[in-house]
Amino acid sequence: MSPSNIYIVGAQCTGKTTLVEALERSYETAGDVAPPAVVREVARSVMKTHKFTAHDIISSPDRCLTLQTLILNGQLDAERAALRESGWIISDRSGLDPIVYAHRHLGHEVAEAMMRSAAWKEL
Repeated sequence: MSPSNIYIVGAQCTGKTTLVEALERSYETAGDVAPPAVVREVARSVMKTHKFTAHDIISSPDRCLTLQTLILNGQLDAERAALRESGWIISDRSGLDPIVYAHRHLGHEVAEAMMRSAAWKEL
């Protein structure tokens, strides 16, 4: 049986990536458990691929929603791929992040709608 997935969440610059890397190293040397696949922070790669900036989150509700939806779907794709690689994952952030951003910048109704999406339900 695979261990439970681990999601590292929190504010920016609090050491999440450092913790993920430390956990990854510790499981590489643990002989009793198959090492996890690691999902690196999805938001940065989505922003780069689709040419978004942090300013888009606060400057345009439409761009903010588009970005958060892309991140949510990107997280799902990354987790699916990682789970095919290994039976379990350690993830730097989670699908909860874009929902929190949507709630903060677009309101409760938008966040609720995102939580009804197929991507969120699978995550």
